[in-house]
Amino acid sequence: MKLFGVDINERPLIIAEIGINHNGDVELAKKMIDAAAEAGADVVKFQTFSPERLYVEEFAKNKKIRLGNKEVVLWDFIDSVKLSWEDIKKLKEYAESKKVGFLSTPFSIEDADFLESIGVEAFKIASPDLTTYPFLEHIAKKGKPIILSTGTSTIGEIEEAVNIIKNTGNNKIILLHCVSTYPAPPEMVYLKSMKILKEVFRFPVGFSDHTVGIHIPIAAIALGAQVVEKHFTIDRNLPGPDQAVSMTPDELKILRKAADEIWKAIGDGWKVIKEDEKDVSKMTRRSIVAKRDIAEGEIISLENITFKRPALGIEAKHFYHLFGKKTRRSLKRDSYLNWSDVE
Repeated sequence: MKLFGVDINERPLIIAEIGINHNGDVELAKKMIDAAAEAGADVVKFQTFSPERLYVEEFAKNKKIRLGNKEVVLWDFIDSVKLSWEDIKKLKEYAESKKVGFLSTPFSIEDADFLESIGVEAFKIASPDLTTYPFLEHIAKKGKPIILSTGTSTIGEIEEAVNIIKNTGNNKIILLHCVSTYPAPPEMVYLKSMKILKEVFRFPVGFSDHTVGIHIPIAAIALGAQVVEKHFTIDRNLPGPDQAVSMTPDELKILRKAADEIWKAIGDGWKVIKEDEKDVSKMTRRSIVAKRDIAEGEIISLENITFKRPALGIEAKHFYHLFGKKTRRSLKRDSYLNWSDVE
């Protein structure tokens, strides 16, 4: 599958999840796009929502959440970090001007329809909406690739979601293993779950990361993640609930380099001698050589031959083919044995 110009069978797609780290500030969002593009992200991702379309008003206006050392009203917080549809459109255009792909997670049917209207290449579905099956079906019918996070979901729920998408005729699915805690401790991550998702559903898999640091997503790539999504910020000291689990531009550069090099190192699974190894092999493998002067007609044994570098004569691996045979000519000590030297 190819996304944003990247064949994910050739190298991993790296998504810098800016999310709500911009705190509703479009200019800050642009600075984050700049930093992500420079650091090597393939895609920047935002979130498209409003409190009216996301929460029951009475609940959200009476629910307090803790951010740092203070409590805020949930409705007010969501309203403060939202981006308008016009903001999202401008950020998409800005990202594309910086040669980086653009994604935004929709949190309502209206948001999904808007994103389609501005020509998004794919849809990213957040873990909590994996079970909002009518929402999934609506998006799937648009025929675009769907990147589906699977946090807090059972295999049965994932199967139901995948079948709903497939039943629309849309088979362009990428499943992201995810643990929906912030931050996710390493012992809860279970990266091997990617293998289960791959074996069960036969779609490309990846990892949506909520751990601190970049070592866990690097490990995910080594285990075959074809897409890696991680929160991104230009300053962890900025306010917001996701800053602490976000990677910085310097970390993104390391992740990008590691992703590309690890993917190359994984290879295709075949064990073959590479061209660059052949000269090394000649110099470091051993030849069968005369341990002492050997007379014509002597029987070859470990008493009169030994094994030394380089492999310019008969290689040591062929000893058992020579054992017990007679020499055709006399050989000086330290001479390589060649096939013409034995009967």
